[in-house]
Amino acid sequence: MKTINRILVYCLFGFIVVGCSILPKIDEDTLPTNARVGVVSLIYGHINFVKISGIPIYSYNDKSHFVYDWKMDRYVQSSVEKRLKKRFNIIDITYDTAKLKKGFNTTNLYTGLPIFYISSVEVKNEFKRIVRAHDLDAIIIVAQNFTKPSPVYKPYAYGLAYKKLFREKLVSFAAISFRIYDANALHILALSENLEAYVDVDGLPVYPSFHEYSNEEKEILKLWVRKAFDSTISAAISKLELN
Repeated sequence: MKTINRILVYCLFGFIVVGCSILPKIDEDTLPTNARVGVVSLIYGHINFVKISGIPIYSYNDKSHFVYDWKMDRYVQSSVEKRLKKRFNIIDITYDTAKLKKGFNTTNLYTGLPIFYISSVEVKNEFKRIVRAHDLDAIIIVAQNFTKPSPVYKPYAYGLAYKKLFREKLVSFAAISFRIYDANALHILALSENLEAYVDVDGLPVYPSFHEYSNEEKEILKLWVRKAFDSTISAAISKLELN
């Protein structure tokens, strides 16, 4: 296999804004179209509801809310699989989520925040089990990223941000790490870290607390959070030239 020979640096702006990221390009012969590829989603079962307000604009209040019924990990996995089915032989795989999440034990050198790496023996063994069980050529890990709060909506991993500095506004957001591993050596073929998306939420009132939304409204909010995840995933796949 050839080594990665280019690095793309990009920023996307607009109604949906995707954060800056460095993405190595995958050559056609690095991961052939007939490759058997499994997708692993490591997304936690809680959202962050962040209130950004006050002077200075750096002030914020953040609260976590469990939303296990949203099954966001499964949604992210399905979203990636759907976008790659025309490009690769996507294999439905099984894995021990708890074991793989132990890979969140290393910090990003630039942000100092947790990021997923294949480091411990337990994590490596679980990957080897997945490869053997499904005869894979590559594994794609879509892991929950962790970003620092800032005035321009950069709170934690995924959820909703409520801004009240100049006008009331609600946005959904998602931050992920997108990595492609060679199944045999577990080497990274390509990656994207700190990939973020922010989507303006329309058609719902702006409440200062997640608990104030009705069950019906929370179902709508779930769809907006999915849009943010879809944006990060689409951007990663597009820039990696996998589709």
